Amino acid sequence: MYRLKKIGVGYFKNRVKKRKIVQDRRVSEARDTAINQEDILKLELETLYMIGAPAS
Repeated sequence: MYRLKKIGVGYFKNRVKKRKIVQDRRVSEARDTAINQEDILKLELETLYMIGAPAS
């Protein structure tokens, strides 16, 4: 009985912690991709300006 209870509490705490870590990682990855997309757009605009094409 005691062993079961001990395992249960630790198990669920760890599961919640792991889930939160995974969620945080997903959020940070999404943020990174968004930043990268912005950078790519800026680079594309800069190259267009260098070529001399009017930015529409």
